[in-house]
Amino acid sequence: MKDYHPSREAVKEKKKPVRRLQLPKRDLPFLLHYFFLVCAVLLVAKLAFHLPDFLSQPPNTINVHGNKILTEYDVKQYLDLSTDHPWFNLDPYELSIRLRNHPWIEKALIHRTPPLAVDVHITERIPTAFLQTANRLFLLGEDYRVLKRLELNGSWDLPIIVNRRLTDIKPGDELQPRDLKKAFQLITLLREDKTLPLDAVSEVIISDPFNIVLVTSPDGIPIKFGFEKFEQKLKALSRLMPQITKNRKRIKYIDLRYIRGAAVKYK
Repeated sequence: MKDYHPSREAVKEKKKPVRRLQLPKRDLPFLLHYFFLVCAVLLVAKLAFHLPDFLSQPPNTINVHGNKILTEYDVKQYLDLSTDHPWFNLDPYELSIRLRNHPWIEKALIHRTPPLAVDVHITERIPTAFLQTANRLFLLGEDYRVLKRLELNGSWDLPIIVNRRLTDIKPGDELQPRDLKKAFQLITLLREDKTLPLDAVSEVIISDPFNIVLVTSPDGIPIKFGFEKFEQKLKALSRLMPQITKNRKRIKYIDLRYIRGAAVKYK
C-alpha cells in the first residue's frame, strides 16, 4: 500500500494562522494630541464667551503723537474718553473731528489698537504773530485763527499785531482776513528789508481800518503806512533814514501816506 503525501497547497493551508479582529493601538502621542485639541476648543469657547465683556471696557491706554505745544494731558482731556465709552464702540472718525475743533489742532488721525489702546496722531497749528485786542493778548495762526496763549519753557519770538477794535474774541475764532492780510503782507516785506527790519518794530497797529501804523523799537516812533503800496513807502523811508537817525529823539511820528514823499512830524 502506497503512502499518502499531501500536496504543498494543502500543507500551506493547514499552517495558515487564523486572523483575529484586533483594535488599533492608542499610543501616547495620539492621546496627547487629542487632549490638547480639547483644551484648545475649550479655551476658544471661553474667550468667545468673555470677549464681548472685555471689548466693552473703556480704553486703558491713549498714546499721543505729534504734540510739541499741547501736552498729552491737554489732548486726553479734550478727547474726554471717560468710563462710559467702550473701546469697541469708539468711532475714530468722530474722535478725529472732535480733536480738529481744538483751536491748536490743525489735523488729527485716530485709530484703535488692540488690546484696549487708542493711538492719536495730531498736527498742531503754527503761530505767526501775537494779537493784542482791546483787553487780551492771544496768538494768531496762519489761517487767521485765534489761539490761546500758552505758557511754554521758551518764549515766542513773533511780531505783535494790535487791533483794539476787537473785543469779544475767544480762542478758536477765525478772523476776517482783510486787515490781517495787509498786516502780514507788510510783515513779510519787513523780514527782507534792511531799512526797517522786523526786529526794530515793536507793534503793527491795524486798529484804524484805513491805516497800518508801525511802532519802532526802542524809540517808539509811529510810522504811518496806509493800506497799499508798501514797497514804494519803504523806499521813501530809506531816503529819510539819515534824517531819522540824526533826530530820532525829537520825532513825534512819520507819515508815508503822501503821494510825493513822506512827512516827519517833530515834537
